[in-house]
Formats: sequence, structure tokens, C-alpha cells
Amino acid sequence: MPFRRVLAVLLLAGAWLYLGYLVWQGNPPVNAFMIALGFSVIAGFLWGPNPPES
Repeated sequence: MPFRRVLAVLLLAGAWLYLGYLVWQGNPPVNAFMIALGFSVIAGFLWGPNPPES
């Protein structure tokens, strides 16, 4: 698995786990969901198309 895909998965998991943690604490900031969504988009760009087999 290429490094950028590992990074994308970590970014995605981290953003949503953090959002879940904030909600579980009972006091999620208004923009927490938008931040998680933004990180999801960034992770999607990092994931990108399938790299050619080298």
C-alpha cells in the first residue's frame, strides 16, 4: 500500500474518531462535523486513482 494511501486512511480514521469522541463528551462544537467532512475530502484527494503497478 502506497504511503499516501496509508496517510489518507489515518487522516480519515483520526478525523471521525475525534468527532465521535467530542460527541461522546456531550459537547461537540458546531463546526466539528464540517472539519471531519473537510478531512474526509482531503483524504479522498490523497487516496486518488489506482497507481500503476510498478
